[in-house]
Amino acid sequence: MQNQQRLFAFLGAGIGTAVFLFALLFALARPAQAVTCNVSGGGSIQTAIDNVSCDTIVVAAGTFTENLSISRSLAIQGAGSDSTIIDGGGNGRVATINGSIIVTLENLRLTNGDATGESTRSREGGGVLVTGGATLHGNYLQVDNNIASTSTSGFGGGVAINTGRAYISNTVVSYNFADKRTNIFTGNGKGGGIFVNGPTGSSYLSLYNSQILTNTAAYRSAGNTAAGGGLAVNENAVANLSNNLWQGNVARGSNSGNCSGCTGTDPSGDGGAIAVLVTTQVAQLMVNGDRFLNNVANASPNDFDTNERSAGGAVSLMATNTAGRITGTITSAYMSGNIAKAGSANVGEGRGGAIHVRGATLIVRQSTILDNVSDVRGVEGFGGGVYVREPNTDDYLEVVSSVIAGNTAANSTTAGAQIHINYTAGNSNRATILHNTLADDTQSQNLALYYDGTSAGDELFIGNTIFANHVNGIRNVNATGMARARYLLFYNVTNEQAAGSTAFPGAPSDTTTWITGNPLFVDAANGDFHIQPGSAAQDAGNGETGYTYSPDVDGDTRPQGAGYDIGADELVYALYLPLIVK
Repeated sequence: MQNQQRLFAFLGAGIGTAVFLFALLFALARPAQAVTCNVSGGGSIQTAIDNVSCDTIVVAAGTFTENLSISRSLAIQGAGSDSTIIDGGGNGRVATINGSIIVTLENLRLTNGDATGESTRSREGGGVLVTGGATLHGNYLQVDNNIASTSTSGFGGGVAINTGRAYISNTVVSYNFADKRTNIFTGNGKGGGIFVNGPTGSSYLSLYNSQILTNTAAYRSAGNTAAGGGLAVNENAVANLSNNLWQGNVARGSNSGNCSGCTGTDPSGDGGAIAVLVTTQVAQLMVNGDRFLNNVANASPNDFDTNERSAGGAVSLMATNTAGRITGTITSAYMSGNIAKAGSANVGEGRGGAIHVRGATLIVRQSTILDNVSDVRGVEGFGGGVYVREPNTDDYLEVVSSVIAGNTAANSTTAGAQIHINYTAGNSNRATILHNTLADDTQSQNLALYYDGTSAGDELFIGNTIFANHVNGIRNVNATGMARARYLLFYNVTNEQAAGSTAFPGAPSDTTTWITGNPLFVDAANGDFHIQPGSAAQDAGNGETGYTYSPDVDGDTRPQGAGYDIGADELVYALYLPLIVK
């Protein structure tokens, strides 16, 4: 009996020790509990950041004049972007996020930052810098009135992402400057609102349901290039944009009339809202459902240098070296009132009132490009809607199921009020223009579409497209490659082919598939280019391989009736069910 008692006592002691050791090991193995730290008026956000036990920092309403340095993963949450204000004081960047970390910023206003003298990537990101492989998740932010540089070139007035990633949503980026100077310097301003760059590694921006308003890529500058009033995407970077508003952004803003001696050699402004720029590397732009309103490339309230040029009132894709590659995809976008201005002495050029492309591949699908202007000062403006020039070898243009109408280009003889394609570089470049509506019901432009293809490998396919209210429909120049235009509808077009146009080859001849008639637009004067029952475009198209695209501009599948409708819109018949009353 005593032996049994001793045995149970021994076992009990052993079990107790085992339980204790297990509990100790569990406690040691269990991750530390997340700690929330609160910062209120009179407190310091930086102090909470420096406290490594603070995983989440909750900041009360109020103004905190600080220049934050973040080098560890954490979350900072405010009481709202209109009530929790982090003010950079004009003496430094508002927030620097550096290292292989993940940071969340939410419900905050980030304002009055100046990155000119920063030790970490000076002159980048007046509001926020994401660098060193960091990842930012930004939600419900207001990033405004920040400056990247006041001394020389500046990049990303509001936000700069240089070797990092940012996922930003429900945010307003406004009144930021990439380059703001009052005296004469040379240099570049890129990304008035946001700058994305990855020289030593890929950088990525996801921007969703946000507003990018009234940002400027250069201010009173006599430099050479200003790019991306709202956003500049540089080498080795990707920008994925969805459901955003881009309005009132400016690339250049030289204001030379108020800046004595502000002159330069061939200065330019690229991309009033967005510019994508590469030399020998790659970049990608994806746009889905964004709106571009009243952005300007090369704007000035007074005067211009005589040789100033502009490109892309809304978007510019620019590869300056044949080794550089850009791909831009624009889907379900709306672009209106954007302007590419040029010099006042009839020397400068405007290229692409809405979209400018050089040495890049562009795909435009199910979009509306309406009432944009290429050049309102000089005598030369090309591509009031879309302008494409000097592609690299094997570049590609696709414009499908889109309305491109009411756009203006100053040079009527070769301008291409709606689309201008100049394939005078590279080889084997293809342009596909399918199921579009090219119309100008407010002005009588001389030419809707201009095409110049000089390589034997260049190809042009135009199909199932409406040309309405133009003096001239198409001018096909020097097409030594393949050029086909089939199943076109012309309405109120004096010359289907402009004088000097090369005939379209084919057997049967393409012109045998061209028809005339009234497309019966619903309300063209107010920008509604949907067709009505009885339209000459209804069921008049063809499903020949290579000449159709589905869905239409509204997302409706083709065909809906007995055949394909010509133009951007596929007429959908409403189905009414009888009402049965018992």
